[in-house]
Amino acid sequence: MEDIVKKFKSVSVLTILISAILGMILIAFPSETVKIISLIFGIAIIVFGIVVSSLFFAKKSGKATLVIGIIIVIFGIFVCTKYDVLISFIEILLGLSLIVSSTADFASSIVAHRSGAKSWLITLLLSVVVAATGVVIVVNPFSSAMFLVRFIGASLIGLAILELISFIQFKKTVSKVNVDLNTVYIQDNLREDNDEKS
Repeated sequence: MEDIVKKFKSVSVLTILISAILGMILIAFPSETVKIISLIFGIAIIVFGIVVSSLFFAKKSGKATLVIGIIIVIFGIFVCTKYDVLISFIEILLGLSLIVSSTADFASSIVAHRSGAKSWLITLLLSVVVAATGVVIVVNPFSSAMFLVRFIGASLIGLAILELISFIQFKKTVSKVNVDLNTVYIQDNLREDNDEKS
């Protein structure tokens, strides 16, 4: 039981520290964090491309494998060097998808209004909010990405705070259980002593 409690405490402390540190780093250095993550991801892609290409030179596959491997390596290099372009492209696609989706929801809210549905106004308002979000992302994708990184950082700090509260509550619960067990143990010993005397 004590080993389980110790392991739980160790894991909780580690989770709190990692979440808090990562959260602060993401909030303080969002651009640098995205760059480092992109570099790691890009290097991983390059290594994978080299492995795929090596199958051709090991004569375990045909020319198609070599071509695919080279394309993967080039993509990995692109991710490492032009990560901001890639992020902007992904953000623009996300923004456009939000605009298209919200336009369809807007149209459906009008149809719902004409058919007498009560929830049409909520759908209409939400579609406008989502469309506005999509426009902001399309107009300024990189800033949107930085906001998202900071939001993730804030969420990690929130997680660390929750974990800290849970850890404190757990310690109090364990201490109370230990006190209760000690009280029961002392009472049992006293009872046994009284029985022996009688």
